Amino acid sequence: MRKTLSPNQWTTQSPYLNVTPTFTTQDGALTAKATGTPCFGRWIGEELPVQAGGYYRFNATANVDNVKNPLECAHVLVSWQDGKDVVIQRDYVQIRSQCPLKFESILPAPDGSIVAVVELAFKWEANGGITWDDIFMEPAPTPAPRKIRVASAYTKLPGGSISANLEAVLAAADMAASVKPDIVSFGETVLTRGVVPYTEGGVLLDGPECAQIGAKARQYNMYIMMGIKILENGLNRNCAVLFGRDGNVAGVYRKVQLPLEEVEAGVIPGDETVVFDTDFGKIGALICWDIAFAELSRDLANKGCEIIFMPSNWNAPLQCATRAADNGVFTVLTTPYFYETPSMICNPLGETLARCKKAKKSGFVYADIDLNRVYTSYYFSVGPCMGEPKGVFAAEFRRNMCYFKPPVVNS
Repeated sequence: MRKTLSPNQWTTQSPYLNVTPTFTTQDGALTAKATGTPCFGRWIGEELPVQAGGYYRFNATANVDNVKNPLECAHVLVSWQDGKDVVIQRDYVQIRSQCPLKFESILPAPDGSIVAVVELAFKWEANGGITWDDIFMEPAPTPAPRKIRVASAYTKLPGGSISANLEAVLAAADMAASVKPDIVSFGETVLTRGVVPYTEGGVLLDGPECAQIGAKARQYNMYIMMGIKILENGLNRNCAVLFGRDGNVAGVYRKVQLPLEEVEAGVIPGDETVVFDTDFGKIGALICWDIAFAELSRDLANKGCEIIFMPSNWNAPLQCATRAADNGVFTVLTTPYFYETPSMICNPLGETLARCKKAKKSGFVYADIDLNRVYTSYYFSVGPCMGEPKGVFAAEFRRNMCYFKPPVVNS
């Protein structure tokens, strides 16, 4: 049954007088207004009974007036408690749309929770105000697990010709297919490595090489993510190509961050990160030197990416784990077979699910993951209780900050 919270069921709280907004209720809505200095204040709802392990939909709508940063001036939190005022976990309710701000999330009640308390915060604005309404909690169906098998295939490439490398890659695909993965990832520029310098070679997206790779995806009913040097309109591009289960090209990501070696070889960079929709969720790719730039993985996460694949010619296990922990997403690294860590798969806490050491021949690692599993960590921003990194990052990232603006150069 839906539980709608009316104005008389709320109390207000602010940490000290100088940041306290003016709180009022009117026509069934809750209002907070800034008083000329940056503010922080919140409405706190009554205790709502919950069943541990059950799922609940939380909803709130906020109309903002004369505020500087609409996406940063408010948040909605759910504090799960044990009925004795001990907070077990705190979860953000995410913004789903703007004008007005629409907050909505389906959240699981953690083990030990007896009640949920909704908090509506207005923060950091010196002027303007916010009005909350349509605030409710209701039981929600338990989502089915989204369990998939992910493989990372490192390949011993003979070099000498694109056809020889292709043969090795297709054999590695056959090998990885033995565990029936939903998706298998390969390394960077696998078809041209050891064949020609960066300034030459490459294959066409609609050429016979990609057609054969697509045929393997179709044969085994699996996705393939592969780093391939692609020729586009006569230009060299370092790409991650996603082949669908049907064998068709499902998407292409063009490497954004080029090392100097590629710049000087005339490789042309892409200009944006790309999220691909699959039948199991949203995925993306970063290629080699991309991984060194944390902004790119954050951008993918902000776009809803759940797994970041990392085809690479760089031995980067630290970055693989860090980018997972940075964003609360899964990461999959695939590098040359002779590197210290040819393949690695990490969970959203940055913990290793699968990893291999330096190899002498082609091989693969794989892991079974559940994209609907909630990963939590203690004292993760939200105080002395559990927090979910993915939800915390999504709600707390300050998009209006100048993270991506170039530095000012004094003349």
